[in-house]
Amino acid sequence: AMSGSGDRNALLNEAVNTYAAIVKEAPTSDEAPYALSAVGEVLAFTEDTAKVREILTPIVANPAPFSDLTLSLAGAMATRATQPENAEALYK
Repeated sequence: AMSGSGDRNALLNEAVNTYAAIVKEAPTSDEAPYALSAVGEVLAFTEDTAKVREILTPIVANPAPFSDLTLSLAGAMATRATQPENAEALYK
């Protein structure tokens, strides 16, 4: 059992980093959109907008390898994190 919020936060951060690595290392994989979706769900819960920006910045900079679904999910993540400049770039 988890003893406190510190343990939970560490586990959530580890999950985000694991899923974000899948998106970064295998952007064209079938798993990439699901991994990004999981990242978005955890970060919506933790409200870590800095981490959202960190994950979205390379996707915005080079969207070419990502599927339309991954880019749409990234746009939704940006919208939820109140990052309209990233959302606009991702929905193009």
